Amino acid sequence: MSLRKVLAWLFILAVAIGSYYYTASESDKSDQQEKAASKAISLSDPLNIEAIELSGDDYPQPVRIERRAAEHKWQMIRPVDWTADGVRVGRLLDTLLGVRWQRRLEKQENLAEFGLEPPRVKVKLWDKKGGMDELLVGDQSPSGEFFYAAPPDGKGEVWLLPGKERRQISLTLFDLRDKAALEFVVANVTGIKLERAGSPELSLEQEGEGEKVKWHFIGGEPASAEDVRDWLFQIHGIRAMDFVDTGIDEKAMGLTKPSMRLTLIMGDGSRLGLLAGAKAKTGAESYVRRLAGGPVLIVKDKGLTVLDKKGKDLAYRKVWKMEREQVVAMDIQDPAGKARSYIKDEGQWRRAQGPGKEKAETAVALLLLDLHGLKFEQLLDPKGDYGLEPPKGKIVVKEQLKDKPDQVRVHTLNIGNTLTQSGLLAVKVEGDPRIFGIKPDLLKSIPQEDAPTPPQGR
Repeated sequence: MSLRKVLAWLFILAVAIGSYYYTASESDKSDQQEKAASKAISLSDPLNIEAIELSGDDYPQPVRIERRAAEHKWQMIRPVDWTADGVRVGRLLDTLLGVRWQRRLEKQENLAEFGLEPPRVKVKLWDKKGGMDELLVGDQSPSGEFFYAAPPDGKGEVWLLPGKERRQISLTLFDLRDKAALEFVVANVTGIKLERAGSPELSLEQEGEGEKVKWHFIGGEPASAEDVRDWLFQIHGIRAMDFVDTGIDEKAMGLTKPSMRLTLIMGDGSRLGLLAGAKAKTGAESYVRRLAGGPVLIVKDKGLTVLDKKGKDLAYRKVWKMEREQVVAMDIQDPAGKARSYIKDEGQWRRAQGPGKEKAETAVALLLLDLHGLKFEQLLDPKGDYGLEPPKGKIVVKEQLKDKPDQVRVHTLNIGNTLTQSGLLAVKVEGDPRIFGIKPDLLKSIPQEDAPTPPQGR
């Protein structure tokens, strides 16, 4: 083939490729334009939305929700002043900003038959740049495949949108409200007071900051910072099952003489809290109200059990202090007299000597977890005989010092008898004069020796 023909073929090929890419590019542009034109709402970025209004037949009480950027939340301001459920609002926005019509019906004279006059839902959205858009939402189609919608000035145009998206738009007032009985940041709490009828007051306060935070009871006794923090998270998790916004009778609801008053003192000096009143008429539920007033919440009694705390539950009852991540070796002599040793090698536990039934990395990690959080149930009379001289078993934990990696601190836990009356296990930490009664579950965490292999028959 001559050079001229080769060049001609290359030219034709180049034109064909260019034409293909041009056609594909134009097709992409056309698809993008079609998608943009089929959007039910022109606004697109949910992070820029500043306010939402919902009205119409499905919202007999029009709802307005506004973004509180500084507090990273949505706030309902009508018909009640209450924090909005951020997850629900997020799903609503995702639906409204992402939904597209799949078919159009033009010049429809009777919009009422589509549920659009008056609309089931009228949506208004505002963004930070001053933009605003509206959408009228109607009924679902008889098959449920679509739901009807229209622009507010559509002049008889009706859009058919995917039916599965409809349920995200018609929400109840309860759906849109945050269900937290009390809204607060756990890390900002510096004091707690719990007052209950017929029980002593429980008061705690915090000292220190960051990792050095400590809690103590008013009066000086130390409290477990870990347990207090867990308790605050449990309080944060109390949820309302319903709200009473009108017709509130404080006396009938037991709120003038509450059975419980919880007060949280925040870092800025403000006080938040809850009152628990009488049993609700709805079953195993009670009336609850914030100290600041507002609506009355109906809360399941089971959810309020987290407030049934006693000083013992929060007292510092750890048997010893250790940094679990710094433990590098462990020696065990169980009550059966069997000894075994384990070492931590490149982050993994392995046996140093002695047989074991379980994988060392699993068994020792679980045992160490129990040892780190080991708490006593009772301080025992030091004059009693608990099988600790000599001990029935022993666990030796070796902790590498953070500031002196070539040195270890040794913790030794001597194990005695299980007490007949209380069922507690007697233990003693070497160097500590106290004798502790702990739950006997610790014995189940000790790695067990392999059972002997039975002889094989002939």
